[in-house]
Amino acid sequence: MVWQYLPLLRLWNHRWRFRAYTDHKVDEMQHTPLSMGQLAVTPGQATTLFTVRHTTGGFSYQVTAPVFEVEGNQIGSWTYISNLSLQPLARGGQQTTLRYDSTALSGLKLLVDIRFFPDSPVLRLRYRLESQTTMLLTKHTKRDSLCYLAVHGTGMATADLAEIQLSHFDPVVHSYLPHIERGL
Repeated sequence: MVWQYLPLLRLWNHRWRFRAYTDHKVDEMQHTPLSMGQLAVTPGQATTLFTVRHTTGGFSYQVTAPVFEVEGNQIGSWTYISNLSLQPLARGGQQTTLRYDSTALSGLKLLVDIRFFPDSPVLRLRYRLESQTTMLLTKHTKRDSLCYLAVHGTGMATADLAEIQLSHFDPVVHSYLPHIERGL
């Protein structure tokens, strides 16, 4: 999804892995804004994953936490624990990992990898679920029950929104082509 002068929030390689988790806290800065290039990200609580603010002002938007069905329960409320790591990427980018614990299911952790670049108002997200015990993503209604995120803010009602899919397969030309949907 792309918004007029809003950050692009994109999921990449969302791998749902449950594995043994070694509990370690590197940073205990709760609710302290994290500088991410042109954006400042403030981790949230409960159903708010984080708040995104442009460093020049202009906008502030809340990104809701993802909702997964785990062991037959809708899990969408999380407690921010820490910022685990900051790793350098090629071309000056960085990746940080935010750790959240589930408020509904003990032992379930949500790790949010965020990639960003200094001169870009774009964030790329990857969610990872981890647990010390075996837990399963379930389909109680025989359908996926996932909500990756929602964005809320005062400018959303008047924003010129568009969704761009870069992995749209066009069978006529037998190739992957960009697909743009405007006026969302």
